[in-house]
Amino acid sequence: MTPDIIITWNTAAYESYSKIAPTIVFETSKYSTIQEEITAMGDILGRQEEAKKWNEDFEKRTEAARNKIRNVIPEDATISIVDYITVDKFLMVIGNAGERGGRATYDILGLNPTPKVKSEIIDKKEDRIEVSWETVNDYVGDYVIVLSVEGKEPPKLPVTWTTLDAVKNHHVIEIEMEKYFAADSFSSLLQAEDIADKITKMAASAK
Repeated sequence: MTPDIIITWNTAAYESYSKIAPTIVFETSKYSTIQEEITAMGDILGRQEEAKKWNEDFEKRTEAARNKIRNVIPEDATISIVDYITVDKFLMVIGNAGERGGRATYDILGLNPTPKVKSEIIDKKEDRIEVSWETVNDYVGDYVIVLSVEGKEPPKLPVTWTTLDAVKNHHVIEIEMEKYFAADSFSSLLQAEDIADKITKMAASAK
């Protein structure tokens, strides 16, 4: 069955896709917010009213998730997202590009990155960077989100990790990689709600 329209982010695939059906390259980098993306998609599909309703629901759910953690962690607290389960001999630190929970944490929940994460990843529009275990303290904030993979054991963690304030204070939130790999608008919203729930449970267990 031939589609009526193809929407892709892959500019290299435009020519081959356009032979199948009218094709639009949807460049998410052109939009500064999820609401702008949805509005643009509504315009493309001629579903402006549906896009407006989606944005209204998104804003309500975003505010609810933010309110859930507002009195749970300090307003000026910093948080980092790291991956040591799929890499070897170093730590991967995640920005706000989307995948691995970055968009959910920084853009939707509005949580604060550390200065190093902001200057070296977010401001430079990088997805993530690799850092040595010796410099991990420069990137991990007051709280840390750690990615896990079902069935895969984490490596033996060095003392530079185990002595971090976030680790010693039990300010560690674990998220499942398979649920956090997508970066589309709806997935990011679900991830933000999940992170808010996990932060709330973490705070309750610490009392």
